[in-house]
Order: sequence, then C-alpha cells, then structure tokens
Amino acid sequence: MRSVRTKLVLLFVVVMTLTLGTFGIYAQYLLSSELEARFAQMKEGTVARLQINLPVPLFNYDLENIEQVIRSEMQPLEVRAIYVLSSQGKVLTGFSRGPNDVLQPSKDSTHAPGEPVSADIYRTAASADAASPRLAEGRVLVYFTRDLIERALRSAIARRIVEVLLVDLLLVVVLALSLRMVFGPLRQLRDALFDLATHDTEDAEELPDTQTQEFSDVIHGFNQTQRKLKQVIQRRSQAENEARAAAERTAQALALLKSTQDELIKAGRLAALGRLVTGIAHQLNTPIGNGIMAISVLRDSVREIQTVTAEKGMSRSRFEAFLASVNDAIGIASRGLDRCANLVDSFKQISLDQTTFQRSVFGLKLLVSDVLVILQPLLKGTPYQVQTDIDEALCMDSYPEPLQQVVSHIITNAIIHGFEGREQGLIRVQAHAAGNGLLLVCISDNGVGIAEKDLNRIFDPFFTTKMGRGDSGLGLHIVHNTVEQVLGGRVEVTSRPGEGTEFRLTLPLRAPSTTPAAATA
Repeated sequence: MRSVRTKLVLLFVVVMTLTLGTFGIYAQYLLSSELEARFAQMKEGTVARLQINLPVPLFNYDLENIEQVIRSEMQPLEVRAIYVLSSQGKVLTGFSRGPNDVLQPSKDSTHAPGEPVSADIYRTAASADAASPRLAEGRVLVYFTRDLIERALRSAIARRIVEVLLVDLLLVVVLALSLRMVFGPLRQLRDALFDLATHDTEDAEELPDTQTQEFSDVIHGFNQTQRKLKQVIQRRSQAENEARAAAERTAQALALLKSTQDELIKAGRLAALGRLVTGIAHQLNTPIGNGIMAISVLRDSVREIQTVTAEKGMSRSRFEAFLASVNDAIGIASRGLDRCANLVDSFKQISLDQTTFQRSVFGLKLLVSDVLVILQPLLKGTPYQVQTDIDEALCMDSYPEPLQQVVSHIITNAIIHGFEGREQGLIRVQAHAAGNGLLLVCISDNGVGIAEKDLNRIFDPFFTTKMGRGDSGLGLHIVHNTVEQVLGGRVEVTSRPGEGTEFRLTLPLRAPSTTPAAATA
C-alpha cells in the first residue's frame, strides 16, 4: 500500500463504486416503490372486479359462471389462489396455482400460499328504494404472492452489481494506462536518484530529455541540481579536510579543558570540605571550650580542697562553697557536652543514609498531626497558631520519619525566626495533589520574612542570623538534603520582608527506591 499508483487506483475505484452504489440504491428504491405501487393497484383492482362480477352468479348459485370469473382474474401470476365463500363461510369453489403455475380447483383455503385479502360480496335488495341496505351474498378470499417483486428486485441488484464491476474494471484499465504515462518518467527519475545516491557523483550521467513538457522541466532541473551537487561535493571534500584538522585541534583543547575542569572540581570539593570543617570546628569550639574551662576550674578547686584538707582540715562553709563550685562546673560541662551531642546529631543528618529509614504507606494529614503534637511544648509557650488544610485521602508511599523532620524543622524555624518581635502569628500547612504522581506541600507564615540578601543562603550549612545564640544554622540545610536526597523531591522558598515566608515542597506520592544521592554515589 506504499505505492502511489495503487493508492490512486484504489481511491478512484472506491469513489466510483460508492457513487454508482449510491445511484444504484436510489434506483433500487424507485423500482421497489414502483413495483409495490403496481402490486397494491393490482390487488385492489382484482378484488374490486370480483366484487363487481360475482354478486349475480353467486346469487344464482351459478358455479360455472363463478369459476369462469375466477379464471379470468387469475391471469396475473401474482394471484396464487381465489376462493368464493357463501354467506355462512362455506367454500363454494376456488382455484389455486399448482406446479408450473397450472390452475387447479381447490376448496382448501387454509393452506393456500401468499398474502390473503378478503372482501364481502354484496347485492342490492329487491326494492325500488335505493336507500335499502345491501345484503352480503358471500365473501371472496384472494391470495397474492410477492415472489415476482422480490425476483425483479434481486435481478435488478445483480444487474447493477455487474454494471459497477464492469465500470470499475474499465476504470482500472484506463487509470493503469494513464498513470503509466506519469510514472514512467518518475521511475526513470527515481533510478537516477538512487544511482546518484549509491555511486560516485562525479561519474553519474545526466538524464536524457523527454517529449513531455512537464517532465522535461523536471529532468532539466534534476540535471542542473546534479551539476551543482558535484560542485558542492568538491567544496565539501575541502571543508571536510579542514574540519578534520579543526577537530583534531578541538580534541586537544577538550582534553586540556577536561583536565582543567577536573582540577577545578577537586578544588571546589576541597573548598566545600574546608568550609564544612571550619563550620564544624566553629560550632564545636565554644561548647568544648566551656567544658574544658569547667573541668579546669573543677580540677583547681579539687586541688585547693586537697591542700586545705591535708593542712588544717576544712570548715563547713568552705566545703559548701566547694560543692557549689563543683555543681557550677558540672552544669557548664554538661551543657557543653549536650550541645556537642546535638551538633553531632545534626552533622549526622547532613549525610543522609536512605537505608536507615523505614519506608511505609501513610496518610499525610496524620503525619502532620503527629508533628504538631511533638511541637506542642514549643508552641504552648507562644501566642502563635498552626492551621492545617490537608485532605485525609492524601496517602504517600515514602519515608515518614525524614518527612516529619522536614515539617518539624520548617515549623520550628518559623516559630524561632519568623515571628521575632511579634505578639501573634499564624502558620499554615496546606497540601494537595499536583498531578503526574506529585504532591505539593506549602508551609507558610505571616511573619517578618527573610531579607533578600539572605534568601539565597538559607539552605547553606551553618548559615543563621542568630549565630552565638544557640542556633547551629543546620536546620534548613538538613531540610534541603532530606527533600532532595531521601524523599526524591525539591524545595523552594519565597519571602517578602514584613509579609511572611512560604516553603513549597514538591514531593512524589511514591518515593523513588534509589535516591539521587545514592545513584550519584
């Protein structure tokens, strides 16, 4: 079916067949209507003549005359049987068609073939009064057949089918001869194109001219194209040689560029590692220094007490002062160690390991409710409120613990930083399906917002606006790593100073089995 010639022939044949078929169907409809009208007219005429001719012989009980009338009305082959019945319904006489359409006397009207039509036979009463009622002398029963109509219709259908087939055959022959004049030069042009494509262009010969004006122009254009193509190929060969030399130079430049790129990547990694180590050292330096100082003070106090005890004993007041200094030193050391433990736990969250988390199917609304229960002690002492708008039908096949950490960090960040200096505030947690198997979680507040200069740095490790006031600056960095490396999503933030901040988490409803971080590793 890829041949244009075949498609054209089929198209013309189908169109012609449909056209002739449509006209044939219409002609068949007209013929059927005409035959049906003739058939109805013949039935009405036959019954009417019988009603006119039978009253007198039926009144006189002249069976011979009745049979003669019946024979005269059975000349049309459509009439299969006629029976004359008395007024009591008894068959007086009748005829039916037998084999070879021979008329046979018959009085069995129950098994006659065809469509029955009955009519009463009346006579006028023996009275001079024209208004006197007529009396039925009997009834005539006529059976008609539609076989002749159906045979005529089938014959007409067969004749029209033969006509359509003959027209289609003639059309195929005419199209084949006509298309041959078109596709002959096209085949010649096709062979020349194949020869041009598979052989050396410089050896290709030009096509001879034809007597057809349309194809003569095409062949003339092809020969001109072939000549120009030879020139293009020559220039292309020269360009290829130049390009080959340029490619060699480019390859050398790419090798040098790759080497430089590798060195830059290594330098960037070392710089990132340096920043991380510096941040860790800076964060751990203060609590460790406080602990060392407390232990040093405690050591000095113990030595002093040992000296005093060895020389002259120790008074009660001196011992109580010693215990107070010991408690102070222990408190300072304990707080420093707790601070170090919290920082180490935060550092561990920076390097996320998917295998440490349990995957399950859970409802998002219940998970957020659990987070708010955990944060209730923090919220209880503040005038801030948290509202949720999450459909209970939203379920995820993901890692609930990391997602709880993300939601908790963002809400905690809003409580600590978002409402600083404000007596009231509102945090909204909303979620809805975003299509394509994704979920959009929006956590927004109407707080003070984030300065524009800080907006691009909030996900950097150790970045905080409360440095030295108990904030490590790792919360939002952990959020960013968790969302992208564990949950397989992305996090975005928008903020306007004085109007509030909104975090948008785009998460897959079904978390990937292999995180981007794991795939990269």
